Amino acid sequence: MKKTKTKTKEMKKDVAFNFPLSFSSFSSSSNNNTNNKRSFVVTGYGLDRPGIYGQFSRAMLNIRADVESSRLARLGPDFTITALVSFFVNRTRKQPRKRTNVKTHADHHKIRSSVLEEEEEEEEGEATTSAGTECETKKRLQDALDTRIDNFTFDVREVPPETRQNEEQSRARGYKKLIIRATNFPGITARITETLSNCGLNIETLRMDTKSSPFSNNNNNNNNNSNNTNLGAGVGGDEMYFCETTVRLIEGSFEEEKFTREMEKLEDELSCDVDVEDVSDMQ
Repeated sequence: MKKTKTKTKEMKKDVAFNFPLSFSSFSSSSNNNTNNKRSFVVTGYGLDRPGIYGQFSRAMLNIRADVESSRLARLGPDFTITALVSFFVNRTRKQPRKRTNVKTHADHHKIRSSVLEEEEEEEEGEATTSAGTECETKKRLQDALDTRIDNFTFDVREVPPETRQNEEQSRARGYKKLIIRATNFPGITARITETLSNCGLNIETLRMDTKSSPFSNNNNNNNNNSNNTNLGAGVGGDEMYFCETTVRLIEGSFEEEKFTREMEKLEDELSCDVDVEDVSDMQ
C-alpha cells in the first residue's frame, strides 16, 4: 500500500490573482459607517483572442471597481473569466430636523407623534434608496462589461454580505492541497471528489486536465497491427489524468485519520499518486 505524502508548508498569499485596482477612496471609505461594500461575482466566456483580460481590467478601472480576485482559463477555443468585484456604495442619511420648544404636555404629545412619523418615512426612504443604488451598481457593472468587451458573454450576480462574513470566518479552519496523477478513465473525477466530500472537505479550487501518454503512439501501433478495434481516448492508457485541488477543512466533519485511510484506499483502487500538503491559506 502506498503512503500518502504529507508535507507541512507555510504558504505566502498568492498575489497573482490580486490586481492593484484599489484606490485611496476605498480604504478611507471602509472606515466610514455611511458606506457599504457590495460584492459581485462576474463570469464571462467567449472565443479566445489577445487582450481580453486587459479590456476587462480597464473596464473595471473606469467604473472604480476593485477586482479582489479572479480566475482565468482557456478551455478549448474559449477564454473564461471568473472574478470577484467590489464597490463601496454610499448611503446618505438625512440630518435630524431641529425640534421646537415644548411648552405643554399636549404639545409634547403632538411633537412626539410627528417625530415618529418622520423617522418611519426616513427609514422607508433609505431602504428604497439603498435598493435602487444596489440595482444601479449592478447595472453599471453589466453595462461596462457589455460595452467595453465585444463578442463576450458576461453574467453578474451579487454576493450577499453575510456570505462574505462567513467566508472570512471559514478561512481560519485550515486547508489542504492535493495533486493527483493517474491514468484517465471515465468517472475518475467523480470518484475523487466524492471521497473528498466524505472526508469532510470542501473544494475551494480545482484544476484538472488530461494529456496523451508518451506511450500512446506505441500502443496504437501495436493495436493496429493486431487489428484491435477497441481504440479511443482513455483506453489502454492513452491518456494521463492530472488534478490539483485546494480543499477547506469543514469544522466538525474532518478527521485526519479517516482522511489518511481514504487517500491510501484511493491510491490503491485507482493506481494513482496522491501528494498532500497542509497549507495555511487558500492557494
